[in-house]
Amino acid sequence: VHVEYGSFSHVDDLAGRLEALSNQFCLDLHYNYSHNHDYPHIYGEAYEILQIARYIHEAEHQHDRQAIAERLGGLDSLFHHVQDEVRVWSRHHHRQIGSLGILSKMDLMESTIHHLMNDVGVDATHGAGENAPPPGVGGSEQAPPPGGGGQGVFTTPPPGLPQ
Repeated sequence: VHVEYGSFSHVDDLAGRLEALSNQFCLDLHYNYSHNHDYPHIYGEAYEILQIARYIHEAEHQHDRQAIAERLGGLDSLFHHVQDEVRVWSRHHHRQIGSLGILSKMDLMESTIHHLMNDVGVDATHGAGENAPPPGVGGSEQAPPPGGGGQGVFTTPPPGLPQ
């Protein structure tokens, strides 16, 4: 589907896809990659991507275009940082999440992020590999928050969402 730059014509669909993909990505990391170096830090950043996707999806339902554009600003850089780190990790299989491997999940996330940015009219502020900003629902399993706390339940909304 052709997405016109800044048209806001597919934000709901793209944000929903990014939310589902980033949740699967976090679950895959949680179950199969926790033995890798710097896992807690990188998982925290991956979870931040999930939080941003949730925020954008909710902001679209509230028709808050400014909030969406603001949250998308550093998402590309954050994603590419996580992608660069995870790309070289080894997998210890404990549980299959979805039907794709981690590299395919990241490819789909990257494509979705870029389409979402185009639809909202946001340009990448950082190239791949540059320092990313620090890391700050439905009926399926939800990725647990960083640090292993909770049962994967989203208990505190990100800033700007109703409590």
